[in-house]
Parts: sequence; C-alpha cells; structure tokens
Amino acid sequence: MTEEGREVEEDDKDHGTLELPLFSISGVSQPQTLKLRGRILGQEVVLMVDSGASHNFVSRPLVEKLGLTIDETVRFGVCLGDGGKVRCQGVCRNLNVELGMYTVVITGHLFELGGVDVILGVDWLRTLGEVMLD
Repeated sequence: MTEEGREVEEDDKDHGTLELPLFSISGVSQPQTLKLRGRILGQEVVLMVDSGASHNFVSRPLVEKLGLTIDETVRFGVCLGDGGKVRCQGVCRNLNVELGMYTVVITGHLFELGGVDVILGVDWLRTLGEVMLD
C-alpha cells in the first residue's frame, strides 16, 4: 500500500520505529518546535528543532542534491502523528550542519520532508544536556 508515494509499513518487526509528528513533515511550527536557518556544505537550509520527533531527519532530495553519502542498508519505520506508519530506508552519517558559528554533527534519517530540510529531534536534543525554558 502506498501513501503519498511512500510505502506504508504493514509490519515493522524487522525495523526500528521512529516517531515524527505530521506537522514536522510539512514544516508547520508548533509550540514544541523552533525553526532555524543553517548551512550544509555551503547550501542554506531550514531546520526545525522538534521535541516531538524521536530522531533527526534530513530531506532525501537535499542529500542527493549535495551528493552526500547515503547508507541504504539502514531500514526503519516511521510512526506518523496520525498513527500511520511508513517504511523508509537510508541514513546520512556525520552530517555537518552549521548554525552560525556552531556546527552540529548528526546522523540524519532520510525522509521526504515538506517545508524544512532538516529536523533535529530528541536524538540531538539529548546531546545538549539539561535545557530549561521559560
């Protein structure tokens, strides 16, 4: 079965399942998100920091456009905010994302994102240690 050109995951026993809110896919800001501008290999990108996303995600078209190495052996399911699941494949490791004078190195799970190029999820947020917001 397909959903918007993506294969729907019927049984993800063989794959880990990651979580990604639907609004993140389209790039719609929500209270638990923050949008930033950054650069990858000199290319300006739009990033969303999303505490509702379990991992980091990167747009497959962006990775392909920049000619970055993709590890296609990694398969995973993505549980969307509406309860649907899609099967995905591929990660981009050691991806350097420049945020002003700060550079973060992430592993980005490839996914068809709409309004953003990169989603920094809980996987990245954990690296920051304790963060307190008012």
